[in-house]
Amino acid sequence: MKGLRAFERGGADLLRRDALRLVAASCAVLALASCAGATVRVLPWLLEPRLPLAVTLPFARSLLLFACEASVVVGWPLGWCLAAARLVERGEARVLALLGESPSTTALRLVVQGLGLAALLASLALLGGRDASAPGRVVQELLDEGEAACARAPAREVHLVPLVGATWVCVPGERPRLVGRPPFAGALTFSAAAADVSPDLTAFRLRDARLAARGGEWTVSVRVRSLVLRGMAPFTRASGLPPWLRALVLAAAAWASAYLGVRGSLGARAPRYATLHAVVLGVVGPLLALFIVRQLETRAAPAPAFVLAPLLAACGSLATLRLLARLPREAPAGTR
Repeated sequence: MKGLRAFERGGADLLRRDALRLVAASCAVLALASCAGATVRVLPWLLEPRLPLAVTLPFARSLLLFACEASVVVGWPLGWCLAAARLVERGEARVLALLGESPSTTALRLVVQGLGLAALLASLALLGGRDASAPGRVVQELLDEGEAACARAPAREVHLVPLVGATWVCVPGERPRLVGRPPFAGALTFSAAAADVSPDLTAFRLRDARLAARGGEWTVSVRVRSLVLRGMAPFTRASGLPPWLRALVLAAAAWASAYLGVRGSLGARAPRYATLHAVVLGVVGPLLALFIVRQLETRAAPAPAFVLAPLLAACGSLATLRLLARLPREAPAGTR
């Protein structure tokens, strides 16, 4: 009996070590791939000579946060499933089953590790959720960084502001001015000494603004102390999901997918294909959750609607498990 208990403890320790190592490896690979994609998106800005590097940093930071968040959402369940698959391939999962330990009990041995991973994911989701729920903060940082770089310019220069469609005009000894065209009025140009962006990107407030409108041979110029423009940035929408709820939703989706994936991987019908079985189980639920969250964010869905993400992630994992369970069992050795 003591020998059996020692085997159970040894198998559990091995599962935890494998799970932690494979989660770290999966997250690292996915993070590298995601960061490479984010770099490709920012690359045109990095190569733009009229765009100082400091101006691109707020947007690059936001992209990197979302890349790391997605890598943990997918890498956590994938790593756990791969660790369970190794237990199956070595035959230890079958021995644990013969000792009366169910796949659910084996999966629960990873609870402590899961709490740490959930805390990590929640932290990333909280940081990324601030930008998702208030994208105007990122745009405001782009404007502020551009103005600061313009003020330091030693000669007359122009600095582009990404996403806004405006340019800082830099003249030594004078205050920088922001120049651009509202998207709703092609014949109208504006310049301003400063700009404040609302957190949800619905309004731009220009201070010390000058407007010029051309119509044929006539040009009309107006100067106002303050001007509010709406509809300036149609490139994104503020998420209706508060950062704390985003953290809870993504952590719940990843946890449900990881737990169900481990249970399913331990019950793989064909040990020879246990790794492939684990990969499929590990990625379906998390990818479905990320897709649902993204679709709800772009449609400005109310916060309660995001509960669908962990529910559908769990349903996706269960449906995948049912499909994989229909695969034929591997024939015992020595039979035809």
